[in-house]
Amino acid sequence: MSPFNRYIENSRREQQLRRELSGYLANKLVGELGIKEGSELVPFIGLGTEKNNQEAVETWVYYVCSDMKLSFGDKHFNTLLCILEPVVDRLSADLKLPITISKQADINS
Repeated sequence: MSPFNRYIENSRREQQLRRELSGYLANKLVGELGIKEGSELVPFIGLGTEKNNQEAVETWVYYVCSDMKLSFGDKHFNTLLCILEPVVDRLSADLKLPITISKQADINS
């Protein structure tokens, strides 16, 4: 395999790994923040083509980690959480979007 083809193959593998880790981190963020199933977040933190909140958070994670040059792993989970939580809270409050499971629902469960 030529050095160029090896470079392309390594780039593809790296891209796939980043996508998988973005999904992993998104799953953790959705759980930690209590983000409900639905698509309310898509136009605000996604690209607009995602099918649901989970995919929107995954896209958000991918772009935030890429732009901020953060590693795609648990090391920066708390950083991502600290950035996303106020965004979700503000969208929920200002736009009256039912994005998260209410604290009362958690208590009654």
